[in-house]
Amino acid sequence: MNTSIVWKEKNIIRLDDHQIVLNGLTQWCLRENPEISIRNYKTSDEVFLLIIESLISGKKIDLFITDFAHSGLNGYDMCKAIRALERALNKPPMLIMLLTLYGSKERFIKDGLEEGVFTRYLSLQTGPDEVIRCIDEMFDN
Repeated sequence: MNTSIVWKEKNIIRLDDHQIVLNGLTQWCLRENPEISIRNYKTSDEVFLLIIESLISGKKIDLFITDFAHSGLNGYDMCKAIRALERALNKPPMLIMLLTLYGSKERFIKDGLEEGVFTRYLSLQTGPDEVIRCIDEMFDN
């Protein structure tokens, strides 16, 4: 798959309170396509305001990648709030990937996937090739 075509002009935001994780993911994505826009944030407050703004203005966020544990709302509660806003504003759901150290057997991950809170889940222990493949699949669908 040619990610340069699939990822062209995509707007990705990433929330994680660990700078090393933010840097690593950014490098992986930019290696695949240097033309994408990927913005990193460390607090849920910043991201939540940005997402509210984008939903109201219509400026699309193509993919939101979040960790579970960070300051402010946790990833599950924040994504539930995003889904509620999307429904209230009659907006289509954005792609949301939960990328976290928590394992897939955690209840909030199972609930989040079943309820459509998250589009996909990956462990932070996943290598760069798997993360890129997952993003490709999300954009391709």
